[in-house]
Amino acid sequence: YKQELTQTLQLAISMAISRFVTIVIEQKNTKSEARSLMKSAESHGIPKWLVSFRHLSTHKKLNQDLCFLKHGLEFCYTWLLKNYWNPTLDKVSENHEKKLISVNFESLHNKLAKIIQKIIKDVDSVVELISFMKKPFQ
Repeated sequence: YKQELTQTLQLAISMAISRFVTIVIEQKNTKSEARSLMKSAESHGIPKWLVSFRHLSTHKKLNQDLCFLKHGLEFCYTWLLKNYWNPTLDKVSENHEKKLISVNFESLHNKLAKIIQKIIKDVDSVVELISFMKKPFQ
């Protein structure tokens, strides 16, 4: 059961990271701008290791360590804050509906942060459980 849970968690996080990389890269590129994923990723501040991970998890069977997946998830969350949520909030704040909209965005941001923190905490718990289960009985 724990192996199925671990594999399901690995698959879910792998899919989320892969979709993140694909969406960020494809969002800005048009067909006339066909560029390699690596070059596109570089221009968006996405590291090569994350693009390589996306390629391997999309095109080959890949069982990644949960700690690595956690690191990738944290990168995606930080990138979204820096490149999407914070600039969006800044633009909205300049608007004359500043207070009302800003409260809604801050609330959404806080909810998103709590969800990501819970996922990271759950990953940590699974990693601890796996580590515990691997230890020999004394």
